[in-house]
Amino acid sequence: MARPVRRHDSGFGFVEVMVGGAILAVAMLAYGSSMMSHRGLASEQTERSEAMISAQQFMERLRADDDWAGLYARCRLRLALSQTAIGSVPKLADGRRAWEPTVYFPGFQSRGEIHVLIDVPMTADKDSGSFILREDVTAPRFLLPMDLDGDGAIDGSAKDDAYRWLPVVVHFVYRAADGSSRELRLTSILRGNR
Repeated sequence: MARPVRRHDSGFGFVEVMVGGAILAVAMLAYGSSMMSHRGLASEQTERSEAMISAQQFMERLRADDDWAGLYARCRLRLALSQTAIGSVPKLADGRRAWEPTVYFPGFQSRGEIHVLIDVPMTADKDSGSFILREDVTAPRFLLPMDLDGDGAIDGSAKDDAYRWLPVVVHFVYRAADGSSRELRLTSILRGNR
């Protein structure tokens, strides 16, 4: 004999449909949120990659600079002027101004929008009142003290135009996908041909 079909045994009830719909809506929202986050991360990675490529090209150009005698003077000048950041120019985390790469090297082509500040060691000279490059200064970020002129001794005389090695910290500021500024920092020791 066949069992009679009860009304609540056949199909889905309203409560089950509502619960299933709510679960589906939450899953769709989570999926959409995940996709938006992935897109943002991919865009951020693209911006960072372009900035890194530009930074590497700039460092190669810096290392190949044939005006070795004037390099320290040019970097020191830009560094001094960076203290007076005006307007909406890109700034480093410490508030100093970063420059267009073409300020250092006219004609330099970058991928994306980057700005640069080359940080060089500077020590106040008591006699002249200006800033000079010295070997005997303790500056760990520049790996100083160090024999900069290659004479086998570390002394306190000015090495502005008599250096063989020049420690630099190069700051790159680029615009992230969300519109904020991000900073890359590369440290290097440039070697001159003397």
